[in-house]
Amino acid sequence: MTMKKTILAFLGSALLFASPLLHGAGSYELDNVHSSVIFKIKHNDLSYYFGRFNDYSADIRWAEDPADSRFRFTIQAASVDTHNERRDNHLRSNDFFSARQHPEIQFASREVKKTGDNTYEITGDLTLLGETKPITFTWKETGAGEGPRGDHRRGGITTFTIKRSDFGMNYMLNRLSDEVEMTVSLQMIRQ
Repeated sequence: MTMKKTILAFLGSALLFASPLLHGAGSYELDNVHSSVIFKIKHNDLSYYFGRFNDYSADIRWAEDPADSRFRFTIQAASVDTHNERRDNHLRSNDFFSARQHPEIQFASREVKKTGDNTYEITGDLTLLGETKPITFTWKETGAGEGPRGDHRRGGITTFTIKRSDFGMNYMLNRLSDEVEMTVSLQMIRQ
């Protein structure tokens, strides 16, 4: 191999691995075993407690051009889990998630922009309790590569804050903070 071909091959490989979107363009399915959706809320302005959602799905499409990417995410509200059955049942009630009337919490992206080597700004609509509000968050890619079965995987995480009252969840605003911090950490498998 000539020196010129060697340099071109090296540059091509460097470009491919330097850009995870180029390397991993395609549709992705969630690996729910290695993903998490958690939240943090302050109680009595004293301390935080954490909860999670156990049932969620996604429709994710990473494109070579980030603007053509799509990120849709659905959480089953009834899957809320704070490790306390009584509290979880209350959270499923009309005081909070109204899980029977509004079984799904949904996010659908409208715009994806690359902002750094492994970061993207994702803007879209969050629907909770039948109310839809725009949100923007930073998605940080945490890794991409071959999985244990030879499949292509990628991982990422975001943390963002929403206000419960923006969605009509006003119960116990004097005891529980209006602001809730959400963390979504996903491992995805290319299809």
